[in-house]
Amino acid sequence: MNLHRVIKQAGKFAQDNSPVILTVAGAMGVVATAYLSGQAGFKAALVLIEEDHKATQENPDAPPFTTKQVFNVTWKCYIPPAIAAVGTVAAIVGANKIGMRRAAAMTTALALSEKAFDEYRTKVLEKVGEKKATQIRDEYVQDQMDRNPIGRNEIIITGNGDVNVYETYTGRYFKSSVEAIKSAQNNINYRVNNDGYASLSDLYDELGLGHTDISDDMGWNSTKLLEIEIIGHVDETGQPCLGVIYQTIPVRDYWKFRG
Repeated sequence: MNLHRVIKQAGKFAQDNSPVILTVAGAMGVVATAYLSGQAGFKAALVLIEEDHKATQENPDAPPFTTKQVFNVTWKCYIPPAIAAVGTVAAIVGANKIGMRRAAAMTTALALSEKAFDEYRTKVLEKVGEKKATQIRDEYVQDQMDRNPIGRNEIIITGNGDVNVYETYTGRYFKSSVEAIKSAQNNINYRVNNDGYASLSDLYDELGLGHTDISDDMGWNSTKLLEIEIIGHVDETGQPCLGVIYQTIPVRDYWKFRG
């Protein structure tokens, strides 16, 4: 049983980490191919010297080997580097295919999650009503701010206002104003209406915030315009602080859905 469990765990580990394993194998294969190619060249040179010596002993006036003759007497020397090269290419292609397949599966899962979230939010609104839903949303933002207090974070100075603002998507605090945030929303929707889409990075540029690792991959398109809700709160010091929440959350592959 223990051996069976170890084998299963090893198989699961290999499956979960197959892109990394194949990438490492590809890198090692490149080095092995280069080394074996050098060895093969050296062996081929020795074989040619030996064959040339035999040929000149039999016929001192024998002409130099042709390309075909060279291949016929040396091709076996290059079998090891050829095998290593094929294995290297297979490892690199395999890692790429697995990575693309997992990325596609993740994109599909995210799309389903986004759809489920929209349906859930609509159902909550139907069940509890607009007033209760707004109260729940306000409490949610306040809870986020309480767990991520302003005193522990750098406040980003954007030059767009003097009010503290909490951006719920990344948990960042920055200085802005209601007018600047609404202007950013309008500019993004103008871009969506004219270009078909706009990224989360585009919004951050409007707000004066830096890009994140995923902001280039997330955005809005003409199927749903950006809708920002600004909620009034107070931080842990009792100072006014606006909470920014996205009524239309950014989605992946936003550029594929032009209207």
